[in-house]
Amino acid sequence: MIRWTILCAGLFVAGCSSSAPDRTEDTLTRMEEFRRDTGFLKSQVTAVLSSLNEVASKAASGPRPAYDAYVDRVSETESKTKGLLGGAESLKARGEAYFREWGEELATIQNADIRKRAEDRRQKMKATYGKIDVAVTGAREALGPFNSDLKDLRTFLGNELTPAGITGAQDLISKVHAQGEKVKERLEALDKEVEHAASELRISAPRATP
Repeated sequence: MIRWTILCAGLFVAGCSSSAPDRTEDTLTRMEEFRRDTGFLKSQVTAVLSSLNEVASKAASGPRPAYDAYVDRVSETESKTKGLLGGAESLKARGEAYFREWGEELATIQNADIRKRAEDRRQKMKATYGKIDVAVTGAREALGPFNSDLKDLRTFLGNELTPAGITGAQDLISKVHAQGEKVKERLEALDKEVEHAASELRISAPRATP
């Protein structure tokens, strides 16, 4: 009985109500969706950089089709960036609500030993969840200048889509490639933090029965 009480107190949920397993499953589903969107954005970064390479390689033979593809992928990258950062805010708000409700539930536990053990678990999980927000900040800081320079290149090349114009943009093209690699590293780090938090939640939380 004591073990079950501690386990239930150690969730990202309000307590041991009958809906606790359902809320846990919902949280895990949302985290998996966020990881999926992180992977989509990482693939999109690779795609937009590939398009940019194609523009450069076709400078002398006709870069317009490659440029048009680049324009589309810049827009897609910006859209996926906004979607991911919006999802990150949603995950953060959900975590804050869970920890608040969890703390309120712990306050009702009369046994001091059980309450302390449950609170220790809550603090550990809160620290694990908090690392997601740190990783989100890192990704956001890399994505901002990356998207900005992608759009600057789109504008510049749209007006200077000539061999000379493309050659003149090489410094910025190289910079964008370096930024893109940094973005992918930050997204990978973010994905790992979400994966770790989800793994901890799976270990700690009771699951819904069929």
